Amino acid sequence: MSDIFKWNYKDFAKGIVVSVFSAIITYFYQLISAPNGYDLFATDWNGVLKVAIVAGVGYLAKNLFTDNQGKFGGVL
Repeated sequence: MSDIFKWNYKDFAKGIVVSVFSAIITYFYQLISAPNGYDLFATDWNGVLKVAIVAGVGYLAKNLFTDNQGKFGGVL
């Protein structure tokens, strides 16, 4: 973990992993919740991309405001 208000390469790598997993989960959710059953061609790729971006940015924002012990806000 990095210091408060700082990022390192591990934060970005984990942010990418969070983005990929959230995109996969969103894809499968859309796949099984289609009104006509399983429909491979009804995927909203724009929505999947938005969820992935928001998840990655949210993870990076959380890491920006936590210290190296995982405490939100650090010693503030």
